[in-house]
Amino acid sequence: MLGTEVFITQLTLTTDDNRNVSAGKETGSPFSLALEEGGHIVGFCGLVGQPIVAVEAIAVYCSLADS
Repeated sequence: MLGTEVFITQLTLTTDDNRNVSAGKETGSPFSLALEEGGHIVGFCGLVGQPIVAVEAIAVYCSLADS
């Protein structure tokens, strides 16, 4: 963390059959995004800052469980 800015230093994705893929180095306090039963992540994208030194934002697109 530099000043009051917060950085994501590691991203880990876990599939519904518990397979994981990680990138980066784990530091600081972890957080997670959990979907309700039947929900799926259908895509994600990021926004890179200028100068290109870090990802400034991550968006996650989800489908909801059938009701």
